[in-house]
Amino acid sequence: MLQSLLFLLVALTPGLIFSGALIYFDCYKLVKVSQLIWCLLLGTLVTFLAYYSNGMMLDVLDIDFVEYTHYVSPPIEESLKIIALILLYIRVSPAFTIQTVILGFTLGLGFGLAENVVYLFQSESTTLHIQLIRGFGTAFLHGGTVALFALFLENPLNKKMKFFNKALIVLMAFLLICVLHAIFNFFLLTPILQTIIVFTLLPCFFYITFKHSQRNIKDWINAGINSNIQMLDMLSQISTEHNNLSTFFSNISHSFSKEIELAIHSYMRIFLELSIRTKSILMMREYGFDAPLDDKFHEKISELKLLEGAIGKAGLLLITPILDIKRADVWKL
Repeated sequence: MLQSLLFLLVALTPGLIFSGALIYFDCYKLVKVSQLIWCLLLGTLVTFLAYYSNGMMLDVLDIDFVEYTHYVSPPIEESLKIIALILLYIRVSPAFTIQTVILGFTLGLGFGLAENVVYLFQSESTTLHIQLIRGFGTAFLHGGTVALFALFLENPLNKKMKFFNKALIVLMAFLLICVLHAIFNFFLLTPILQTIIVFTLLPCFFYITFKHSQRNIKDWINAGINSNIQMLDMLSQISTEHNNLSTFFSNISHSFSKEIELAIHSYMRIFLELSIRTKSILMMREYGFDAPLDDKFHEKISELKLLEGAIGKAGLLLITPILDIKRADVWKL
């Protein structure tokens, strides 16, 4: 009994790690807890649909079980997860790529966790070693493949493409995740090494995803904006003017509470004011002029710190690429 509880805890450990990561990055301010719970439940439902679908296909096809896991089960399981993701995307309508990727990974993780539990109760010879591999390898693989597809689904660059090009990208993304899933099932490397690779590459994937999203937002917002002064002026008229910046804040209001939206607006305004002031001071010092900092400058720095805490790490990931000033330039003063 104690051993079974230990195995169950190991099978669910990836979910605990993922929850800890979301808390650390303040993602609960970006994605609602209720949405994450629904993703996990939806992933669990898809697990049982895949379980019965695979069972029926095995009865119909004259194929060895190992070959089946190599060539048939990956497209079936990924198809069901993708259908669930698309339905979720239509229902939630996330405003940012980061949100879509988090929801996609959560859905896939729910699938992987439920699959681990099913395997645990069905297998009579499971070991702690196997549960560790399934927990940190298989569960994160399912989360990673859906998150990868979510990135292609939500990529802002695709919004201006024709329908055929969008369909082609979605098809290529689907084939890619099916191939990745199949390669994992082939066990070309040792199971423990594959698990280490998956567990190591996923953080790199999320980092690249965030950077990619940030770059797209920056290019989109900064189109037609030549200076921080111009952006500050647009920020002051955001309620009356219609431009990319006002659209960005419309997405912010859709994703965050009113308090965080106001904090983001204040943060950007103060940051831009400091940016203009900082560049002026650095230029004066470069030419040998004395340019001391007044108390108001330090007060604004302190206010930025307070606003950062209110916004959270996930919110800052969205807005910092828009601001051209480097934080090091401010602290250098």
